[in-house]
Amino acid sequence: MSKKKLSSLCLMLMVLLMSVMIIPSTVSAEQAAAEQYRQMFRNGNFYVECQIFATVGSHNMSSGNLIYAGKNGSRMQRTTATGNFSLSLAPSYFWYSELSNFKSYVAYDRSLILNPMQIGNNSRIHSSVHEKSKNYPDVMYKNGRYYRIKSEVAARATNGFGFNKKSKIFALVLPEDKLGSPYLNPDEEWQYIKQDLSLPDELAIFYWEDKFHKNPFGVKPYYNGSTKRTIDEKEYDCDQYLIDIKSMAGTIIAQEAYNMLYENDKLVMIQKYLLRDGKEKLVRTTKIGTITSEVPEEFFKINQKCKIYAAGTGDMNELIDKKVIVEEIGGKEKK
Repeated sequence: MSKKKLSSLCLMLMVLLMSVMIIPSTVSAEQAAAEQYRQMFRNGNFYVECQIFATVGSHNMSSGNLIYAGKNGSRMQRTTATGNFSLSLAPSYFWYSELSNFKSYVAYDRSLILNPMQIGNNSRIHSSVHEKSKNYPDVMYKNGRYYRIKSEVAARATNGFGFNKKSKIFALVLPEDKLGSPYLNPDEEWQYIKQDLSLPDELAIFYWEDKFHKNPFGVKPYYNGSTKRTIDEKEYDCDQYLIDIKSMAGTIIAQEAYNMLYENDKLVMIQKYLLRDGKEKLVRTTKIGTITSEVPEEFFKINQKCKIYAAGTGDMNELIDKKVIVEEIGGKEKK
């Protein structure tokens, strides 16, 4: 064999050997269920039950049972208590100061629940009562109108906070085309209604362009590969998605990482991390109880007697503090 042919053969063997060496280091493909969830949220027919856990400073925070649903163009969100009563904060802003030289990063989180004694001045407290047996949405979008359902009996202070489980409810309604009106009553919190209806960021990874979702950094998440992850001695299949956090100059100063954890081909948990200077900080953990495209119609109904009032839009009725009833629903039928 000539030296030229021998050199060519050696070169081919080296290329083949390098390709074989590279194969084990490549990441596996995205979980098949990810595309199913993506299509489910884009189609607008979904039902999710989840609970969120986080530690901020020395405070452990957890949500109640959060329900998000969409059906035929409608959307709703509902929170019910899980064990000890809690108050819903929306939105809640907190700083991640544990990472050195990174005090400018502010995380937006509208769905965490906080112990009443730990409520800060920068938190907005929902006035609705979060009961285990609550059978109505907190917020809803249906037939081109936004609804905010509230309790007529506010939380009362005792040693802590107590709730009247028999309290009456009422609703405020606002046509979609009035949402941007500068005359809306700010106390009715219409400025937050789309955010309240939005999926949490962890689930919005599958549908970032959702019209209800607020993108705080102006960029989309991207898939960063799949691995095996062990948490509390249990192994999960993990898809990771990253969001680049950029400075005003456009340089990447940090990243948000979302680890989507699957068990038996089903999404069961999501862990959100903050990545900075080679360090990672666990921001919060979302545990998924139910995620399906089968949506019960009952979740878009207000199953209690409820007066629905027109939103305050700065007209004469609002000036004289007169509520305008649009309709009254629920309760026992009159004979």
